[in-house]
Amino acid sequence: MCMLVFGPVVFGAQSNAPPNAAPNLQTFVVKRAPRAQPKIPSDATNWGATVEGVQLLIYETNRIVQDAASITLLTVMINGSTNTILFEESDKSTDFFVLLTNVAGKVYNVTPFVRGRRSLLDLNPGEMWPFNIPVTFPKSIEPGDYVLTAERPFVVKSARYMLQSNPLRIQIKRATGTP
Repeated sequence: MCMLVFGPVVFGAQSNAPPNAAPNLQTFVVKRAPRAQPKIPSDATNWGATVEGVQLLIYETNRIVQDAASITLLTVMINGSTNTILFEESDKSTDFFVLLTNVAGKVYNVTPFVRGRRSLLDLNPGEMWPFNIPVTFPKSIEPGDYVLTAERPFVVKSARYMLQSNPLRIQIKRATGTP
């Protein structure tokens, strides 16, 4: 079998013909290499609600953030269903909707909307997929207590669903020396 590896996908052409015979391209197969299982911190136990057997977790060690600061959220999708799910991937900072909600109910979307090339990826039953999402909190967000969640669309059996993460409670403070 001849194999080429591109990221998480393995392409191969297999033939039962003798080695000097022309390859049989009708038996071309595409196999995805196994995904590495993410290391989930032991205190990251609060997964979001299950939607069609799929769940989303976000985790951040720093729960006090200065305005205009950036953090990286660890996120993990797990497919606990018996179906393969599909989701689009283009850019880690735009594949999710990261929402910040204050105590008055005002919602800020802290991920930019960017149009670009998208790939359709699969997540098989029992698999997990980790993502690190960079998030920047604009100066326009008032200091205070907030709930941070992430949302991500996915498809199973041609139906589209929205997955929501667990809520993280964070506090935003003014940077030192900022009025």
